[in-house]
Amino acid sequence: MKIPFPWLTRGLFVLLLPLLLSSCASTRSTDGLAPGQNHGFTASQASAKEWWNTPYPKVFDASSLKPQSFIAVKGNSFVTEDGKSFIFRGVSIADPGKLSMEKRWNKGLFEEVHRWGANTIRLPIHPLSWRKHGSEWFFARIDEAARWANALDMYLIIDWHSMGNLETEMYQHVMYETTQRETADFWRRIAHRYRDVPTVAVYEIFNEPTHDYIGTGAYSLGKSTWESWRNMLETYIDLIYVYNKKAIPLVAGHNWAYDLTQVGHAPVRRQGVAYAIHPYPQKARPADPSRESFFAMWEKDLGFCCG
Repeated sequence: MKIPFPWLTRGLFVLLLPLLLSSCASTRSTDGLAPGQNHGFTASQASAKEWWNTPYPKVFDASSLKPQSFIAVKGNSFVTEDGKSFIFRGVSIADPGKLSMEKRWNKGLFEEVHRWGANTIRLPIHPLSWRKHGSEWFFARIDEAARWANALDMYLIIDWHSMGNLETEMYQHVMYETTQRETADFWRRIAHRYRDVPTVAVYEIFNEPTHDYIGTGAYSLGKSTWESWRNMLETYIDLIYVYNKKAIPLVAGHNWAYDLTQVGHAPVRRQGVAYAIHPYPQKARPADPSRESFFAMWEKDLGFCCG
């Protein structure tokens, strides 16, 4: 069939398109726009679960926190903003998901740790727990932790608590299973939300890297070398720094975060990085169990990271 006026049909299509688009959008009032949004999102739309109007992630409101110095890496030391040396003395508590289930997630826990003389609390977040509870639930818990810690002049270490080989995505246990994409997205979200919060000071990128499946032997979780692992760590650090240049990335070596021997000649090629060491006593012992022998072994295996 010949259309006598093809230009008219094109014109009608052009006119109809914006009408169709407008009919697909919400007809609710645009009053009460959520702060920081740029696409017409309203509180009523949020309650209606309109997926096309899902709000963009928000940053944590640090205005309620009391002033607290950012901590930075300088040489082989941590320092405050006025250049004073700082030492993180802390306690690693359980995953907030576990503590909440046991009804032990509360400010009293932080106060008790503070009474022990700690100035830092480590929050281990297992990938399985993160997926089970969801990012919004966890952000609410980390928000609470930031307020509780800040009130006590304490700092937080956020720990992505996985154990295994992130390169091959093979792990010690189901609770540690994650992907490279999920790990990157976790740190992107954390760095964006807490970028202006000095209390949330340290980002422990991956708890315990290992290619050994519970003592089965080297590479039983697949191949991984310090060079390939370092490249991956640097990718995550670069992503974190896009959002939060004041964060302290905390990185670990293989052998369940024990082996840092490669760092002496091949350190992570980024500024402001700290190194984690999990010195399990069964890892190495000198033949002579004297104080001098232990100090000598420390210097050989780890001391070079401390200057």
